[in-house]
Amino acid sequence: MGLAELASRRSRAERVVVFGAMVLALVNAAVITPASQIIDDAFVFFRYADNFLAGHGLTWNDGGEHVEGYTSFLYLAVVTVLRALGLEPVFATHVLNVTLYVLLVGSSVWLVGQLEDSGHEQRRWYGRASIVLAPVLLGVHTYFAQMARGGMEQMLFLLLLSGSLIAFLRASVRPVAFAASGALFALVILTRPEAIIDYVACVAWASVLRRRTLRHLLTTEGWRLAGFLALLVPHLVWRHAYYGDWLPNTFYAKVHVESWAQLRRGLVACFLFFASSRGALVQMAAVSWLLVRRTRARDLMIVLMAVWIFYLLSLGLQDWSYYYSVPVDFFALVVLGSSLGVLVDRGFEAVAPWRMWVLRVALALMTLEATYLYLHGSVYRVVLIGVAVLPLLLFRERRWVVPALVLMAVVDSAWWQEPHQRYDVMWNNVAIGHKLKEIARPGDTLAIGAAGAIPYYSGLVTFDTLGLNDRHIARVPVKDPARLGFGHERGDGAYILGKKPTYLVPTPLRSMVSGPAPWWAWVDESFVEIFASDTFERDYQFEEVELPGGGYFKFYERKR
Repeated sequence: MGLAELASRRSRAERVVVFGAMVLALVNAAVITPASQIIDDAFVFFRYADNFLAGHGLTWNDGGEHVEGYTSFLYLAVVTVLRALGLEPVFATHVLNVTLYVLLVGSSVWLVGQLEDSGHEQRRWYGRASIVLAPVLLGVHTYFAQMARGGMEQMLFLLLLSGSLIAFLRASVRPVAFAASGALFALVILTRPEAIIDYVACVAWASVLRRRTLRHLLTTEGWRLAGFLALLVPHLVWRHAYYGDWLPNTFYAKVHVESWAQLRRGLVACFLFFASSRGALVQMAAVSWLLVRRTRARDLMIVLMAVWIFYLLSLGLQDWSYYYSVPVDFFALVVLGSSLGVLVDRGFEAVAPWRMWVLRVALALMTLEATYLYLHGSVYRVVLIGVAVLPLLLFRERRWVVPALVLMAVVDSAWWQEPHQRYDVMWNNVAIGHKLKEIARPGDTLAIGAAGAIPYYSGLVTFDTLGLNDRHIARVPVKDPARLGFGHERGDGAYILGKKPTYLVPTPLRSMVSGPAPWWAWVDESFVEIFASDTFERDYQFEEVELPGGGYFKFYERKR
């Protein structure tokens, strides 16, 4: 068999595996993952899009203040187009994001291809695992499937981020290629503003590690910067002219908080993340990166993953199981798939002994984390890590280690994330929104922290007690950092009561038990102050209505 025929077979095998991974992603998101995985925040995009199409501008309330309460301008533009076509928003965004997820799995081949040195000898004729393993891990990843059904901008963000990194890593000397690379980074930032850290990290990597001369640097990065600013500056100018701010209102409401208490909360969340199956993939990515021969492009992926981990710590998130952390998962899967694939292709023969000890120590630490999970009711990680540890301890031949690590990576990726934690927005908030529309009178208003599906389907003028869609609350100083959850720390009860809302709706929203006893498990700062107010005691009364499917919608109504 000639070299040309071997290369042809390898290419066909790669295409088959990648296509299979894309089919897995489609089944994973569209069939296995239920539609109820949609996130309440997605309805914020729907409300802004509908208000814009109705001629009210990009506003939260008809005739209300101009405030940028959405997290992604580019995704809002896409949703607005879908709504202009008359498509039902939940179904349309599900189809959109599942499609983007499938495309992300396919595009990862080109990204992983940029991480490998060209021309190295392959040991197998039937395909290169270093190219195809990452798409497989992405395709079976249940958390990405959840995000594809979540209705938010994460799949658009990751697909654009993948494209921007492919363009960045491609060898080219043409100025137009650098300008296009910068424009792609700008699109990523228009999708998620915090992605500025990716652009800065990539430019720093190109400037320092590639050791370019000052003249070469000014030429290449100058063109990239030109393409970057050509898209970003006009948007910033428009934002300041329309909203009066250089940054989105969501930044002031959520991110712009710094305290040691939040850092401690973030550290606890970080530990719990690394003890989970998603965190195990991040650790395996770092270890597998150390085992194989390093490339600068793969080093960049590790740097970007570390930068995002540091960013999440700085936010003080109490839970990394939300959509903020998906870049960490993405970079981990890309590095893990590439590095483990190299081990599959080449074997462990060239791995230095000290690197093998790194693997042993890492697996020992992961075993401790798995024990922690076992004590909290999770058995599968103990079994999986045992599969990887035993070959190292019992077998002198290293060939059994690689299949064990690949098995562990695939199952950790495919393991169902948060099976008991995902909130059913369709059963709760959508039903409550329709019920409010049914009982509300003309001119009624609503104050609520879950400012998503309920305001959208009720159609009521809504005061956002969290401040995402309210300029005043977004800038109220945090009184007690980290006492409440991330994004729920700002509030002003007197300000909300001063607007005299008809309905006050704390969280949770559906209760299975009737009666006026306090039913909420937690509330945001605005409701903490509202419940402590004499005005609330004097002007509001408890009400409840039965909901379809069982349970009661409990709220407080202003005395008429």
